[in-house]
Amino acid sequence: MRYADRLKRYCNQTVTLERSTGPDEWGTVGYEPPESIKVRKQGSRKLVRDAEGNTVVSGTTVFSSVEIRAQDKINGVAVISTGDWIGLDGTVCGWEAYL
Repeated sequence: MRYADRLKRYCNQTVTLERSTGPDEWGTVGYEPPESIKVRKQGSRKLVRDAEGNTVVSGTTVFSSVEIRAQDKINGVAVISTGDWIGLDGTVCGWEAYL
């Protein structure tokens, strides 16, 4: 069984994802309409770096087969940092997001 298939089996929780549209010319970040996605959410404290390079504490880790980027919102909470999972064949099989 491939990692991506295994991840989809474990993604049994539904969250709301709002994708950031990036800062406009005035520096304001906008968001696309929310969409529901399946994820695996775990409460765990971890030190991660935000977009500015500051070390911050993440209280929740979210695993998803849908791409999640920093500054997106999950259930109204901003994503601090993200990472992708690379399978043994070199393809991206999932994403990890820290809230």
